[in-house]
Amino acid sequence: MELPFTPLEAIALGLEYVRPVLTALIVVISIDVILLLLAILGVAGGFRNAGSALKNALGVGGVVGVITLLLAVPATGASFADLSGWIDYATLFGAAAGFGLAAAAVTYPPLQLIVASNSYERVGGTIGRYRR
Repeated sequence: MELPFTPLEAIALGLEYVRPVLTALIVVISIDVILLLLAILGVAGGFRNAGSALKNALGVGGVVGVITLLLAVPATGASFADLSGWIDYATLFGAAAGFGLAAAAVTYPPLQLIVASNSYERVGGTIGRYRR
């Protein structure tokens, strides 16, 4: 089975789809990269409590994924009764997972800086002494 278009045409089609929001995407990705670099450089606590920030980012991604799962089909003008085969369901779940992971990736850098700046680090080996 041969595809009706080349991979380059598929990329061009994808760029045409995101062109209206390309400026906003570039701005958000640039801000996220800057925030991630600040965390790497240790500003505001660096990667202290990284697990908490990652857990919160994955929670946001999960919520976005579920919302995408519920709203993607009606947004196209179809209904869930129109989903007939496993390809339809796989596409729906794949899109929901992709949107969820994208949301988690976008929210992780700001959450990391917020969580790290509000956490405390133990001073030496003493009990009960902490510093920001």
